[in-house]
Amino acid sequence: MINETVFEKIVDEFSENGFCILDNFLSSNDYQILKSELIQAYQDNEFKKAAIGQNSNELIDKSIRGDEILWLNAQDAQIGVKAYFNQIQALQNYLNSNCFAGVQDSEFHFAVYPPGTYYQKHLDVFKTDDARLFSVVFYLNDHWEPNHGGELVIYTDNQTITVPPLANTLVFFDSSKFYHEVLKTNTPRYSVTGWLKRAKLF
Repeated sequence: MINETVFEKIVDEFSENGFCILDNFLSSNDYQILKSELIQAYQDNEFKKAAIGQNSNELIDKSIRGDEILWLNAQDAQIGVKAYFNQIQALQNYLNSNCFAGVQDSEFHFAVYPPGTYYQKHLDVFKTDDARLFSVVFYLNDHWEPNHGGELVIYTDNQTITVPPLANTLVFFDSSKFYHEVLKTNTPRYSVTGWLKRAKLF
């Protein structure tokens, strides 16, 4: 279990920058189990092509995003996914108790970017749904090299942050504030992606 010092680091960096990049979010064992569960599900063809938009406005457009996803459910999850959700729940509790963040829900999915795919610059909050508060991306890419591609690029007011998708790294940022994109990957790129959410206001 992650101790509160790590949660403090997330809050401190988020308060200063609007985002946080954290190494070693899971134990090595939990990380390996989680990655094996993703790969097995992908090999079993459980993933679907990701869409853009929401609900009736959803559209699959590989010229905008090319990842394939599998939505996760904490209630009937396997060991690795449960370990990840336990950490996320602990973080959520910390944010609500110490920062009055108002997180009431979450949604997460496995994501695989096959070679040659990317996700163009976008914002995570929908025009008709402001429920997403914090975007959370957790990487499952062992032995990543710069020529593999697939970096996350976060656009702030005064700088561009390029984040390599390194194994066991968590990226946490404001869903409504930062446009971001995934650069083209040259090798299969694995992650758990999701959002901490409040009740929908409009």
